[in-house]
Amino acid sequence: MKFVLIVDDTYSEKTRIIASKLTATADVEFEVCQSTRDALKILRSKPVNVLIVDLQIPDFLGSDIEIDGGVKLLKSISERSDELNVPTHIIGVTAHRDSFDSASQYFLDQGWPLLMEKDLENRFSTLIQSKLDHSQDVEGNIDVVIITALKHTELEAVLKLPYSWCEFLVKGNFHTFYKGEFVDKSGVAKKVITLGCTRMGSSSSAVTATQVLSMFNPKLILMVGIAAGIKGKVDLGDVLVADSSWDWESGKSTVEADKSIFKTAPHQIQLDQRYRDTFQNVAVSRAGLDAIQNDWSQPMKVNRLKLHVGPIVSGSSVLEDPSLVERIQSQHRGVIGIEMEGYGVALASSLSSSGAKWLLIKSVCDFAGPDKNDDYQAYSAYTSSKVADYFLRNHYE
Repeated sequence: MKFVLIVDDTYSEKTRIIASKLTATADVEFEVCQSTRDALKILRSKPVNVLIVDLQIPDFLGSDIEIDGGVKLLKSISERSDELNVPTHIIGVTAHRDSFDSASQYFLDQGWPLLMEKDLENRFSTLIQSKLDHSQDVEGNIDVVIITALKHTELEAVLKLPYSWCEFLVKGNFHTFYKGEFVDKSGVAKKVITLGCTRMGSSSSAVTATQVLSMFNPKLILMVGIAAGIKGKVDLGDVLVADSSWDWESGKSTVEADKSIFKTAPHQIQLDQRYRDTFQNVAVSRAGLDAIQNDWSQPMKVNRLKLHVGPIVSGSSVLEDPSLVERIQSQHRGVIGIEMEGYGVALASSLSSSGAKWLLIKSVCDFAGPDKNDDYQAYSAYTSSKVADYFLRNHYE
């Protein structure tokens, strides 16, 4: 059963049209409230698949109508995402052309549809069905989405976590999803979804992350898997947690003094400070690390498992060139790892209006040199997924 919340100050013609359309839609229940405060109260208590908001609403019943009340409500939801069930989808409606013109750019920037009342009869049925279809397979908001770049090895490692995974599909989407649950430190069951990207690289991971942020509205989007490490700073199998991420190939290629040069212009995205502090404490205390290593059952020589927190950079190229690694290190002397997808996930999260946080956990499988091989891929995929599991069970809230 999907839930739709309508926020309108009066039972107007547009509300009547919306209600009649929803009544005719199977597996949908809806509620109408008349003010910002009433809407926030409902959002605290239950998940909302679709929020339909009038642009002109009062702050509370009995107060004056605010011309931009609907936009103020949406901004309040974004600012208070930690305490509210952020709607999976949002649709704006208004009967006033001046309000429509004033709010249209805001809705466009957020990727939300905004309709005039006169367009409801023709457009609403198709629009609401599309939004409901994108949330039909999951009841309620999802707490965590785990993304991997590779379905082989990386996703396989995630699916070995004891989350009672169940495969499902979403109408209109070509990914195969798996949903499960884990129990957090307070004994509360949390919902989790995992999937693998269709291709390697930040473009694919950014598109995938954007889709799942819109479809499932997670509070955390987490990427795990394998990466190249910086030799001398980390060992094979070590777990890396990104405290910042950027595209090492971002910049300008030019010529100066008849010499071809590349001027970097990285856009760095920073990890949430609470997550950074948590993983730094784990790195020092070694909490959980020895147990994770001891549970690895395949016979192979491995170093004592360590966890490092530092910059991990992304690029579209598979690296086997030490000179390029040196160039990347010149962008930031603290770089500990290089991979291909993390920046796309971080960027999608930072641009999302949902308030979802991002986390990148990858383990070292090679050093980006010509002698690289696949010997450590399975072990590294295992350690990254198990550290993610340790974090979710013991520190996620």
